[in-house]
Amino acid sequence: MRLLAIVLLLALSIASHGAQLSGRVVTVADGDEIKIVDDSGQWHLVRLAGIEAPVRSNPFGREAQMELAGLLFPDPVRVDWEIQDRHGFILGTVHAKGRNVGLTLLEAGLAWHLPEGPGQTQQQRLEYAEAEKAARVAKIGLWSDPEPLAPGDWRDRNR
Repeated sequence: MRLLAIVLLLALSIASHGAQLSGRVVTVADGDEIKIVDDSGQWHLVRLAGIEAPVRSNPFGREAQMELAGLLFPDPVRVDWEIQDRHGFILGTVHAKGRNVGLTLLEAGLAWHLPEGPGQTQQQRLEYAEAEKAARVAKIGLWSDPEPLAPGDWRDRNR
Protein backbone atom coordinates (compact mmCIF):
# COMPACT_ATOMS: atom_id res chain seq x y z
CA MET A 1 0.00 0.00 0.00
CA ARG A 2 2.80 2.39 0.89
CA LEU A 3 4.57 1.65 -2.40
CA LEU A 4 1.35 2.38 -4.30
CA ALA A 5 1.04 5.75 -2.54
CA ILE A 6 4.63 6.65 -3.43
CA VAL A 7 4.10 5.67 -7.07
CA LEU A 8 0.89 7.74 -7.25
CA LEU A 9 2.59 10.78 -5.72
CA LEU A 10 5.46 10.46 -8.17
CA ALA A 11 3.05 10.21 -11.11
CA LEU A 12 1.13 13.29 -9.94
CA SER A 13 4.38 15.19 -9.50
CA ILE A 14 5.50 14.36 -13.04
CA ALA A 15 2.08 15.19 -14.52
CA SER A 16 1.95 18.58 -12.81
CA HIS A 17 5.14 19.66 -14.57
CA GLY A 18 3.50 19.31 -17.98
CA ALA A 19 5.39 19.08 -21.21
CA GLN A 20 8.34 20.92 -22.61
CA LEU A 21 9.03 21.87 -26.21
CA SER A 22 12.29 23.21 -27.60
CA GLY A 23 12.99 24.60 -31.02
CA ARG A 24 13.40 27.70 -33.13
CA VAL A 25 10.79 30.30 -33.89
CA VAL A 26 10.02 30.58 -37.59
CA THR A 27 7.05 32.98 -37.46
CA VAL A 28 5.85 35.70 -35.12
CA ALA A 29 2.19 36.12 -36.09
CA ASP A 30 1.54 38.93 -33.63
CA GLY A 31 2.47 39.87 -30.08
CA ASP A 32 1.40 36.60 -28.49
CA GLU A 33 1.36 33.92 -31.22
CA ILE A 34 4.35 32.16 -32.73
CA LYS A 35 5.23 29.13 -34.83
CA ILE A 36 8.10 26.92 -33.64
CA VAL A 37 9.93 24.13 -35.44
CA ASP A 38 11.33 21.55 -33.05
CA ASP A 39 14.54 19.54 -33.51
CA SER A 40 12.69 16.79 -35.39
CA GLY A 41 11.32 19.28 -37.92
CA GLN A 42 7.75 19.27 -36.60
CA TRP A 43 6.10 22.67 -36.32
CA HIS A 44 3.92 23.85 -33.44
CA LEU A 45 1.59 26.81 -33.02
CA VAL A 46 2.16 28.45 -29.65
CA ARG A 47 0.19 31.13 -27.83
CA LEU A 48 1.84 32.80 -24.85
CA ALA A 49 -0.19 31.79 -21.80
CA GLY A 50 -1.51 34.44 -19.45
CA ILE A 51 -1.27 37.43 -21.76
CA GLU A 52 -3.10 39.05 -24.63
CA ALA A 53 -1.10 41.34 -26.86
CA PRO A 54 -2.64 43.81 -29.28
CA VAL A 55 -3.23 42.39 -32.75
CA ARG A 56 -1.27 44.03 -35.57
CA SER A 57 -4.08 46.40 -36.50
CA ASN A 58 -4.48 47.54 -32.86
CA PRO A 59 -2.56 50.54 -31.60
CA PHE A 60 0.75 49.10 -30.32
CA GLY A 61 0.14 45.86 -32.25
CA ARG A 62 3.18 46.26 -34.47
CA GLU A 63 5.29 47.27 -31.48
CA ALA A 64 4.24 44.14 -29.59
CA GLN A 65 5.02 41.95 -32.61
CA MET A 66 8.43 43.54 -33.13
CA GLU A 67 9.31 43.32 -29.42
CA LEU A 68 8.37 39.64 -29.38
CA ALA A 69 10.45 38.97 -32.49
CA GLY A 70 13.41 40.74 -30.90
CA LEU A 71 13.09 38.61 -27.79
CA LEU A 72 12.95 35.35 -29.76
CA PHE A 73 15.24 35.53 -32.78
CA PRO A 74 17.69 33.94 -33.54
CA ASP A 75 18.14 31.87 -30.38
CA PRO A 76 16.40 28.59 -29.54
CA VAL A 77 13.35 28.78 -27.30
CA ARG A 78 11.76 26.55 -24.67
CA VAL A 79 8.03 26.30 -24.06
CA ASP A 80 6.68 24.90 -20.80
CA TRP A 81 3.07 23.89 -21.36
CA GLU A 82 0.21 21.71 -20.18
CA ILE A 83 -2.71 22.35 -22.53
CA GLN A 84 -3.70 23.01 -26.12
CA ASP A 85 -6.64 25.21 -27.01
CA ARG A 86 -9.50 24.25 -29.32
CA HIS A 87 -7.65 25.77 -32.29
CA GLY A 88 -4.61 23.55 -31.78
CA PHE A 89 -2.39 26.21 -30.20
CA ILE A 90 -0.13 25.13 -27.37
CA LEU A 91 -0.68 27.50 -24.43
CA GLY A 92 2.58 27.88 -22.63
CA THR A 93 5.29 29.92 -21.03
CA VAL A 94 7.93 30.77 -23.62
CA HIS A 95 11.52 31.20 -22.47
CA ALA A 96 14.21 32.77 -24.64
CA LYS A 97 17.59 34.26 -23.83
CA GLY A 98 17.02 33.32 -20.18
CA ARG A 99 13.78 35.32 -19.91
CA ASN A 100 10.07 34.62 -19.56
CA VAL A 101 8.89 36.29 -22.76
CA GLY A 102 5.27 36.88 -21.67
CA LEU A 103 6.41 38.58 -18.48
CA THR A 104 8.82 40.72 -20.48
CA LEU A 105 6.01 41.90 -22.78
CA LEU A 106 3.90 42.83 -19.75
CA GLU A 107 6.81 44.76 -18.25
CA ALA A 108 7.17 46.67 -21.53
CA GLY A 109 3.48 47.59 -21.47
CA LEU A 110 2.77 45.62 -24.64
CA ALA A 111 0.19 43.14 -23.35
CA TRP A 112 -2.69 42.65 -20.97
CA HIS A 113 -2.50 40.04 -18.25
CA LEU A 114 -5.26 37.42 -18.40
CA PRO A 115 -5.55 36.47 -14.73
CA GLU A 116 -8.10 33.72 -15.38
CA GLY A 117 -6.36 32.45 -18.52
CA PRO A 118 -5.23 28.83 -18.54
CA GLY A 119 -1.63 27.67 -18.59
CA GLN A 120 -0.27 29.84 -15.76
CA THR A 121 1.10 28.84 -12.40
CA GLN A 122 -0.06 30.74 -9.33
CA GLN A 123 3.38 32.36 -9.12
CA GLN A 124 3.10 33.52 -12.74
CA ARG A 125 -0.35 34.99 -12.06
CA LEU A 126 1.14 37.10 -9.28
CA GLU A 127 4.22 38.15 -11.29
CA TYR A 128 2.18 38.95 -14.38
CA ALA A 129 -0.35 41.01 -12.41
CA GLU A 130 2.46 43.02 -10.79
CA ALA A 131 4.18 43.58 -14.14
CA GLU A 132 0.99 44.87 -15.76
CA LYS A 133 0.26 47.09 -12.77
CA ALA A 134 3.77 48.61 -12.89
CA ALA A 135 3.47 49.28 -16.65
CA ARG A 136 0.06 50.91 -16.14
CA VAL A 137 1.38 53.16 -13.37
CA ALA A 138 4.42 54.13 -15.46
CA LYS A 139 2.16 54.69 -18.50
CA ILE A 140 4.47 52.81 -20.82
CA GLY A 141 3.57 51.04 -24.04
CA LEU A 142 -0.15 50.66 -24.59
CA TRP A 143 -0.77 52.18 -21.16
CA SER A 144 0.39 55.55 -22.52
CA ASP A 145 -2.91 55.61 -24.42
CA PRO A 146 -5.65 57.22 -22.30
CA GLU A 147 -8.08 54.43 -23.32
CA PRO A 148 -6.21 51.32 -24.45
CA LEU A 149 -8.52 48.82 -26.12
CA ALA A 150 -8.03 45.08 -25.76
CA PRO A 151 -8.08 43.21 -29.08
CA GLY A 152 -11.69 42.03 -28.68
CA ASP A 153 -12.89 45.57 -27.95
CA TRP A 154 -10.79 46.90 -30.85
CA ARG A 155 -12.43 44.43 -33.27
CA ASP A 156 -15.91 45.32 -31.99
CA ARG A 157 -15.28 49.04 -32.40
CA ASN A 158 -13.80 48.73 -35.89
CA ARG A 159 -16.34 46.44 -37.58
